Parts: sequence; C-alpha cells; structure tokens
Amino acid sequence: MVILVTIILEKSLHQPMYIFICCLSFMILGVMAYDRFVAICQPLHYHTKMTVRKVFFLWTAAVVYPLLSIGCCVSLAVELPLCGNKLPAVLCTGWRVVANSCIDTTLNDIVGRFVTVTTVIIALLFVLYSYMRILIVCKRGSAEVRGKALQTCVPHLVTFVTYSCSVFFDLTLVRLDTNKINPIASTGKNINRRLWSQPY
Repeated sequence: MVILVTIILEKSLHQPMYIFICCLSFMILGVMAYDRFVAICQPLHYHTKMTVRKVFFLWTAAVVYPLLSIGCCVSLAVELPLCGNKLPAVLCTGWRVVANSCIDTTLNDIVGRFVTVTTVIIALLFVLYSYMRILIVCKRGSAEVRGKALQTCVPHLVTFVTYSCSVFFDLTLVRLDTNKINPIASTGKNINRRLWSQPY
C-alpha cells in the first residue's frame, strides 16, 4: 500500500515503469522487461513507443489474461464430479482437485498446460531475451552505464527467474506421483506417520 500510495501521490513517478509496478503481478514483470528494453536499447524511440495508450493496453493485457486463464481453469474444475475428498498435500491446488474426479480430465490437463506455458515459460523466455539484449547494449557503454543496467536488471531478473522456476516445478510436481518418483520420501512419510501414531 505504501508503494501504491507513493506512486499515485508523487507526480514524478507517473512513468510507465512505476505504473506497471502498481499492478504487482508477475505477468507485469514481463511487460516491465519490455519497458526497460525500449528505454535502454532504443532510448530515442522510447516516448513514441511507450505512449499512454500503449502503456494502458500492456497493463490491461497483463492483468486480464491471467484472470481469464485462471478463471477458465477454475470453471473447468468446478464442473467436475468428485469421487474423493482427500488431498495428499497441505495446499489445495486446482490439479489436486481435478485428480479426485471420476471422469476423464484430459481437457483440464490440456488447458492447465497451455496456461502454464503461456504465463510462465513464454513470459520467462521473453524476459531473459529482453535482458540479454539490454546487457549486450550496456556492455559497450561506460562502467557507470553497465553499473546502472545491472542495478536495474539483476534484482528484477532474479525475482522473475525464482518465481518462474518455483511455479513451474510446483505445477509439474503436483501432476506426478511423488511416491513412485522418490520411494525414500514415501517411506520416510510412512515412518513418520507410525511414530506419531504410537502412544507415549
């Protein structure tokens, strides 16, 4: 809230980069990478490429697409009849609910994979490409230019790569039977259950 209020009240922060920050979506990080790419690699064209209309369009797309894609996944999951009510995890994710269904869930699987690819993998590749181009351009500049580019890009890149990898592995592992992949973890879980069930 402090960030949002500061950006709204301070007129000098009414720039595309800070407008994107107001949204605080990880999809927005992809749009922010494009903004930094244009600002650093094409500085003379920045004001013609990042107009108010384009900023509003990019911001709207970055907010609406995730809402629609997640809404589509949730609506498909809600329609499924469930055969069980046990979730093998602490968190209730969409795929764990789908796995309890009695009917074929191929459509849910396809839509879920499509959403994962478009919101995580493609966005990550776009960010990596943008920052690679930025760093190549800054490499030819002075030490001060390189320092400013690294100061701007590295925290953003680390945050986005961490987020993307975490989401990707979480969405991938939830679809796999971890008992078959790692029998030691499964055995440890059973031993743990036996220990806790013993009276002391």
